[in-house]
Amino acid sequence: TSRDAILTGTPPEWLFASGNQAAIELFGAKNLEELIAKAPWEYSPEFQPDGISSAEKARKMLTQAIDEGSAFFEWEHKRLDGQLFPAAVLLTRVESDDGVFIQSSVRDISEQKKIESELQQTLLNLEFLVEERTSELKSSTKALESAQLEMQQQLDTLNKAAIVSETDPHGNITFVNDKFCKISGYSREELIGQNHRVLKSGRQAKGLFVGMWKAISAGKTWNGEILNKKKGDLGYYWVDTTIRPFTDENGVITKYVAVRFDITEQKAQQEAIFKQAQKLKASKDELNESHAKLEDVNREFMSSLQYAKRLQETFIPSANEL
Repeated sequence: TSRDAILTGTPPEWLFASGNQAAIELFGAKNLEELIAKAPWEYSPEFQPDGISSAEKARKMLTQAIDEGSAFFEWEHKRLDGQLFPAAVLLTRVESDDGVFIQSSVRDISEQKKIESELQQTLLNLEFLVEERTSELKSSTKALESAQLEMQQQLDTLNKAAIVSETDPHGNITFVNDKFCKISGYSREELIGQNHRVLKSGRQAKGLFVGMWKAISAGKTWNGEILNKKKGDLGYYWVDTTIRPFTDENGVITKYVAVRFDITEQKAQQEAIFKQAQKLKASKDELNESHAKLEDVNREFMSSLQYAKRLQETFIPSANEL
C-alpha cells in the first residue's frame, strides 16, 4: 500500500472514479463512497495561495498532464472537515482501452513545508547575523566567536535535515554536505569543482533542465523532481529539489544553494502502482479474449446441432410415417 493518496479521474468532468485507503484517510472521508461522492474542486479552497482560482489552475494542470504526460506541482487542498493543508501533486496521463484517464498522487507536505520554512528562516537568520555582526566584529573578537558558533549551529541543523550543495554562477560545485556524499556515493573531494552534470541520469527530458536554468539564472527559486545517478553502478535516486539563487548588493548572482529531499521510495511506490495497473489491464484483456473464444465455440456447437436436426428430419421417418 502507498503512503500517498492515489486517485483516478475520467473526462470530461474529471470526477474521481477510484481512490486508495491513503486518499480516504488524507481527505477525512469515512469510506471510498464518501470520498468519490464529492467533486474534485470540493477538496480545494476557492483560491490557491498565489491568488489564482482553484478551478482555473486545476484546468491548467490537467491540460498540461494530458498534453505532456504528467504535471508535478504544489497545491493547497481541503479536507472534508474544512482543514487546509499543503500537498505535492503528481498528475499522470494513463491510456487504456477504455480511453484516457488521469492518476493523481497526493502527498501531505505539511511537515516538509515546516522544515523548508525553518530552513528559509535559517538562511535569512544567517544573512542577518552576518550583516549585524560585521560592524560589531571590528571591535570585538568575542562577538566574532559567538557569531561563528551560532552560524555553525544553524548550518548543522540545515545539514542534518536535507541534502545540501552550493555552486558558483556557472554551476560548478563549491560545497556539498555529508548527506549529499552519502546518497551519491561520491566523496567531497570528487565533487568539488565538478558540474552537477556528473550526477545526470540521462533519463529525463532536456527541457526540464533548460527550464530550471532559465528560472534560476533569472533570479527565481526553482522546484522540481530530479533523477540522479549514483557513482559507478550504485544505481539511481530521486530528489525533490529546491534551488535558490543568492545575489550581491548589485543584484548579481554569486552562487546557487540547492536543498534536496530523498523521494526515491515514493517514486518506487508510484512505479509499483503503475505496474500493478498494467497487470490488471493485461488480465482483463486475457479474460475478454477467452470470452470471445467461448462465444465462437458456442456458435459452432449451435450450428452443428441445427445441422444434425436437419439430417434427422430428412433421413429418419417420423412416428406417423412409420
